[in-house]
Amino acid sequence: MTAPLSSRTGTALLTRLLDDPAPAGEALEEAQGELHKIAGTAAMFGQAGLGGAAEAAEQALRERGGIDETVAGRIRTVIGLCGGG
Repeated sequence: MTAPLSSRTGTALLTRLLDDPAPAGEALEEAQGELHKIAGTAAMFGQAGLGGAAEAAEQALRERGGIDETVAGRIRTVIGLCGGG
């Protein structure tokens, strides 16, 4: 099954975030919201793996308040599960 459209389109924002060496707080908040949407959409479509990965990335981003190796890795996992990257 292909990832839901909203999940695929959200990956563009996440990819831009990873490409930014010093993302602003607003970009981080927007990414958290996008990860939350991806998790919810994945749950609606029965894609537990994608939903769990998005939830883990959202939580890590919220807890760490920025992009580090752990957060970046979790975001890359989400992008990969959405068919990007």
